Amino acid sequence: MRYLIVAVFTVFTLSGFSQGKGLELAEDLFYNFRMDYSYQEYQNELAAYSLDSLAMELDTDQKRITFWVNIYNVYAQIKMQENPSGYQKKFKFFGEKSIVIGGELFSLNQIEHGILRHSKCLLTKGTTNKLFVGKREKMLRVQELDARIHFALNCGAESCPPIAFYEMNHINEQLEVATEGFLQTSTTFDSTANQVEVSRILSWYRGDFGGKKGIVAWLKKYKVIAGDIHPKVKFTKYDWNPTPKDYQEK
Repeated sequence: MRYLIVAVFTVFTLSGFSQGKGLELAEDLFYNFRMDYSYQEYQNELAAYSLDSLAMELDTDQKRITFWVNIYNVYAQIKMQENPSGYQKKFKFFGEKSIVIGGELFSLNQIEHGILRHSKCLLTKGTTNKLFVGKREKMLRVQELDARIHFALNCGAESCPPIAFYEMNHINEQLEVATEGFLQTSTTFDSTANQVEVSRILSWYRGDFGGKKGIVAWLKKYKVIAGDIHPKVKFTKYDWNPTPKDYQEK
């Protein structure tokens, strides 16, 4: 069963605070794409928006995560829609610099591993950081990695967490819901074998979760398994079949 998160497309004002233009453009792009409206103008505005202004606007990890998770999710969907066959070549799909933000080209990999994972190496399962990090990445990346992003990012595959719109004023609560929902629905515990099967996502990024012991601790924290057991951890096969854009209610 796919766990759905209700997306609320609203610009919030809290205690006189109004979110910045970059966050609003990401919101507009996400909303118009998901609703099958014209979205090109928002792509153009994001492409022309000053990267320095965006970096100044995204001055907290709360804002950085909100902006870049929404950008990642919507552009993964846009890339699949505009070039469906391109998804078959995963290395190019994730590594191609085709996303224009602030006049600069980004890839899905750069957004995920460079910005949202604080410059983690792609193929080391979260155990090491990159030795050399460019000025742009340092300017835009989160200050501290929040492993809950792995349950918010949707790359278009069947085994991905569900796609949802994330709101800056509610990002912590939404990440909690996304994490609990994904872990609850993708985990199987075999009490006879004392073994828990979890998503392959937790294997790919096991360093972000503190290794296998850390993964078990996460499962206990979100009450997926009881707190007094110490199961073996097994990772399920990942289903890379593409999921249609409209699998989630609008």
